[in-house]
Amino acid sequence: WEMIATFTEAHGDFGGNTCTAMNVLMALHLDGRENSAEFRAGYEALMSYGWETAQEWRVQCCQSHVWDTGFALSALGPAAGNKSSAGRAIHWFKERQITNVGGDWQRNAKVAPGGWCFGNHHDHYPVTDCTALALLAAAKHDSSFAKSEPARRAVNWLLAMQHEGGGWSAYERFKRGEWLNKVIKFKDIENALVDIPKADVTAKVLEALAYVKKDHPAVDDALARGARLVAGDPEAVRGRFVPPLVLTGAETGMRLSVEETFGPLAPL
Repeated sequence: WEMIATFTEAHGDFGGNTCTAMNVLMALHLDGRENSAEFRAGYEALMSYGWETAQEWRVQCCQSHVWDTGFALSALGPAAGNKSSAGRAIHWFKERQITNVGGDWQRNAKVAPGGWCFGNHHDHYPVTDCTALALLAAAKHDSSFAKSEPARRAVNWLLAMQHEGGGWSAYERFKRGEWLNKVIKFKDIENALVDIPKADVTAKVLEALAYVKKDHPAVDDALARGARLVAGDPEAVRGRFVPPLVLTGAETGMRLSVEETFGPLAPL
């Protein structure tokens, strides 16, 4: 019960998804706490995942407020007519940055909070790629954001969450225990117990860190001026698919510093 009380959010939710929320409610019920304030708040939080029509009641697995807002803000063009919407979205991000709540991730990353969660005010569970997306989207619309205190907190947190091998996982800085994923399975989900580094998560973090450091790549020019391709194959572009590419040796005077490449490129 101490663990449940510690990681229950102020609004009553636990974990930011219906599976954990329902498990906590069942535990409270079995312990005879169905009339407690914790049960009532948890029930209201669980109901917020559902919606009802004239024919049915349906429930989402989770809600993705930060993730969706990040992509929506990224999709907004720089036109003057979008300035107000972008400003409100950036303010919304600032209000939801996690700055004073810790979590399990602190066992292996000794740094102050500074990330964003996947949903809305799930402060015990910041996510690295959600943090990267919020940072990137805000910086694209407000050049001063990269120098702001929220950006400093986010960058420091992301750097501390990097794994020893160089990659990032979503929720924690992995140190040991990968064998658990091989011997204990959860339905058909791979790597369900230990959050190991993943290519897509790492790519998003690299993209965000590169952008706030003014190092956004243009592959041909970067290669011509000495940047070294250390992962990916530029010849493997087929149709609309562009493989993830990582470059080293990129300089601030290159085109990659000032032009958008619209592809999964990251300089180091």
